[in-house]
Amino acid sequence: MCRWRRALWRRPGPRDSGFTLIEVIVALSLISIAATGSVPLLVTALRSAVTSRLNTQAKNLAQQRLESMRDLEYHVDRQNGPFIDLLDVYYTDLTTTPTTRTRANEIEVGQWVSGGAAAPAPSGPFYQVKIAQLPDDQRFSQTIDTQFLNTVGAALPASSFTGYTSQTEGHDQPPSSIVGVTLITTWTDHGVSHSYTTYTRITDGRGLTSSLTSQAEGEFLRVSSTGSTGNALTVDVAAAKASGGMSTGSVASADVYALQANDATGTDYLGATGVATSPTGGNSQHSPASAFNANGSGGCGWVGVGPTQVSDVTAATTNGLPQVPSDVDTASPPVHQVAAQLTTQSNGPCGIFGFSNQSTSFAANLMLSSNTPLVEIENDAQNNVAASGSAWVNATSASTATHSVTSGASASSIERLELFPGASFTDGHGLVGIQLTRATIACSAAASSGSVTNSATGSWSVTVDYWKATDSAGHGQRVTLSAYTWNSATDTGSADPLAALDPASIVVYQNGTTTLHLSDYIASWGTTRSILESPSSGLHQLAGIVSVTTQPVRDGDIVSALGLQLGLLSCVADDER
Repeated sequence: MCRWRRALWRRPGPRDSGFTLIEVIVALSLISIAATGSVPLLVTALRSAVTSRLNTQAKNLAQQRLESMRDLEYHVDRQNGPFIDLLDVYYTDLTTTPTTRTRANEIEVGQWVSGGAAAPAPSGPFYQVKIAQLPDDQRFSQTIDTQFLNTVGAALPASSFTGYTSQTEGHDQPPSSIVGVTLITTWTDHGVSHSYTTYTRITDGRGLTSSLTSQAEGEFLRVSSTGSTGNALTVDVAAAKASGGMSTGSVASADVYALQANDATGTDYLGATGVATSPTGGNSQHSPASAFNANGSGGCGWVGVGPTQVSDVTAATTNGLPQVPSDVDTASPPVHQVAAQLTTQSNGPCGIFGFSNQSTSFAANLMLSSNTPLVEIENDAQNNVAASGSAWVNATSASTATHSVTSGASASSIERLELFPGASFTDGHGLVGIQLTRATIACSAAASSGSVTNSATGSWSVTVDYWKATDSAGHGQRVTLSAYTWNSATDTGSADPLAALDPASIVVYQNGTTTLHLSDYIASWGTTRSILESPSSGLHQLAGIVSVTTQPVRDGDIVSALGLQLGLLSCVADDER
């Protein structure tokens, strides 16, 4: 056989062998069996990855919500304007009916829960906000439960903030400066509901730093002494206080009383009074129907007063600016001020104001009547305002290039204040007479281009008269001195006008061997001719424009002396806006 045929019919060797059809089928079957077993594992892995991604996304959404809550101011007073704070959204009010609102492209349903909700909601009362679909990913929903906490982290009971609502001026003050927030983020994955819950606390970390402060007080007279049984006596006549402030919000108040007398036993005697506050707008007044005499010895009692009244006792926080009274004007000083006043009446033996220190009798050498007050304001039949104390505060908007805070007080009288009107040798009009015709103080803080200029000014006018002996037969006459005036702008630091009047050198009575000097009645007196300033508080004072200390009026009893301060004025104005 030829060579090529032998090669053609030669049997194939091992190197020429391949896979048979059966082998291929078997191999494919094994691969199919193996793949079928690994598919569930692959599906489980894919689902775990999706769940993990959703969990992470839920945590991120929760964190975004908490950060957005912290970005809001904790609280801004409602009267300051249309500002949205944390409580406006997440603790709106105490309404249990669900309320729907749209904010930042999300629909929120809020309602108050009085307590008893199931976990993970907090125990105790809370406000709940629900968002069914978050704008960033509509697969997720959130529930935010917010509750007020006390200083140790416990939930405040609802009874401690009855009437609270963040939407009403005067009722929006939060009962605490810390809230607890329970945040639940919920989603559904392949028909199974999942949730992620987190808890945090948010506090009002800004404190109460004032950006605006204004205070003023004007009082006509303060008299103090000690009664015969050792009890301290104090009487304040025609006093008015005004104050305003701004920190997270604005407040303004007025407190006015025409007469307030008290002793060591705690007994108070009141003339007309008035109180006003803002933003609540509260206003209350008390006005006695007639004159009264406090219990005590003497026909006039230890303190007595005629008709009293208060006027324009109002307060406002208009556009967030504290103003007292609410109609305060920009005149200097303002025409409208909160005021306390004594009014005149028909003639009577005790005047429209009288004070004695509960003594049944006085030192014999003073020749004083036991039925006549030691201090008295004269009567007048014309029904006029006899004595007044007033105050005011004001501010202008910080949105202007130049803005300011101002405050001030005034005191005045058309009648004389008489000391020792019961001295038997005088004309019945007092051994010494003092009339505070006018007194004012004003404080200002003016801000412009980031710089604040503070100033305080004051002025007053006083007339003094006294009884002086003219011979040795018990006769005398009244000496009226020229009006003393002072103005801080031109006369600060000048000499005391009463310093030249030495009570020891003035003979008030002389008859035979009996000689009395003014120093037998007056221990010291003087005037305030500078505005005292407290650097720490910014308080400016004219503390007793005329001050008098008498000698003791009871034999051997040094505490029976009287202290008088006529015209007590003060003010504060600070603008840090």
